[in-house]
Amino acid sequence: MEIKPLPALIFGRDFRERAINFVALVEEGTISPDDVHIFSCVETADEAWAAIKKACGIS
Repeated sequence: MEIKPLPALIFGRDFRERAINFVALVEEGTISPDDVHIFSCVETADEAWAAIKKACGIS
């Protein structure tokens, strides 16, 4: 049984831009280039719910 990946939600775009460098994480081998798309930066609970629904195919 394959488990579908869920989005990793990061609240606060300003924080993410200062704290997390995805290019560096890929270059260091900390994450796979294929994993970058699972991260979603959101500001509100509504944005988070929309990202979860999209990832799960819920309309």
